[in-house]
Amino acid sequence: MIRNLCIIIRRPKGEEVSTSGIRTAWASYSSAFDSSILLIEDGVFNGLNNPCYNTELLKDFISQSGKVYCYRKDMVERGLTENDLLDGIEVIDEQRVAEIVNESDGTLTF
Repeated sequence: MIRNLCIIIRRPKGEEVSTSGIRTAWASYSSAFDSSILLIEDGVFNGLNNPCYNTELLKDFISQSGKVYCYRKDMVERGLTENDLLDGIEVIDEQRVAEIVNESDGTLTF
């Protein structure tokens, strides 16, 4: 059985590392992994609805039933609200972050 793969994005938009994380999540998801994206630290800025490549990748991932999570504490610390994020991104608390990571067989950090 293929297990979950959790991709954690820590870098803001404009850094190739964050784009690589989203693309890796897509590739995993396309290869039948139960793949999700967790936006933490400055990675929460990837969830904004700004015109850029990362936004389009995330919209496509979400439209294909990909799961994208945003850590509430990091979002709030950066002055963002749920209304600032793309539709389909689930804002979660610390307990849910721990659950997602613990449920994942593999975790990649970007």
